[in-house]
Amino acid sequence: MANVAVLNMAGAQVGTIELNDAIFGIEANEHVMHLAVVQYLANQRQGTQSTKTRAEVRGGGRKPYRQKGTGRARQGSIRSPQWVGGGVVFAPKPRDYSFKLNKKVKRLALQSALSTKVAEGKIIVLDELTLSEVKTKEMVKVLGNIKCDNALIVMDGSNENVMLSARNIPTVTDIEGDLVTSIVNGKDCVFTCYQDLKDLGDGHTIPNCCLCTLERAYREGKSKFKKPISCALYPIRAKDFGNEVYGINYNKWRICKDAIKKGEELNLPVYKFLEGPLIEKFGKEWYDELCEVAEQLLADLED
Repeated sequence: MANVAVLNMAGAQVGTIELNDAIFGIEANEHVMHLAVVQYLANQRQGTQSTKTRAEVRGGGRKPYRQKGTGRARQGSIRSPQWVGGGVVFAPKPRDYSFKLNKKVKRLALQSALSTKVAEGKIIVLDELTLSEVKTKEMVKVLGNIKCDNALIVMDGSNENVMLSARNIPTVTDIEGDLVTSIVNGKDCVFTCYQDLKDLGDGHTIPNCCLCTLERAYREGKSKFKKPISCALYPIRAKDFGNEVYGINYNKWRICKDAIKKGEELNLPVYKFLEGPLIEKFGKEWYDELCEVAEQLLADLED
């Protein structure tokens, strides 16, 4: 049986744990792991690339010049591949790159990967992972104590304080496998500023409001960079179920506390608050249908 040290949050060993050899102690099959990685990467490809062939390029309906007497190589059309602006030979077209692996193969790949991690000493077991409050600094301290720079944290159940404390660390992924920070081109995009604002309701001043600097600069005309739609919808998570069916989940974040309180005071649902970003993402027709469904559900609840 494979044994792994059990650490506490301070990084000290407090015991050992025996792992099942059927999962963590098999002989690693590198070929199967390679297949699993290739399948995962292939399934992430959109396959939307499209280049024109010589039959699709505009122009070139006639011979550009006579066959003989010019001193140049004979040419039949300016759409030929050797011409600048001509068609592409065997041009890539939209296609589906995904492929299927058998369940037993995927299971063997996972077992091989876990066994490799155990052999390399890269699986760390904690006796507990609990935080009394949401504090990114404390989570970073815990990761430093166990000498872990890049981690996938797997927990038995959900611990909101741990998840919220880890979400601002770029090298940590959450239980849903999403990067826990909003990113643009692989970069952390949390740029905020603080400013006193006037309440549009009664006109009193709201001190020290946290604002997005990118959004403020764009609205004031100081920048042409418009923040991406994924940032505007964060922490809204939309899932595509196919057949033009989407599901929306609102993942509450502590920074949204004041916005939620104000929304409850104004009786403003999340889908109305995010009308602009949702229309930009899914279109006006989709948003109108969402409003109809939401209003029907609210009416049913009142009845």
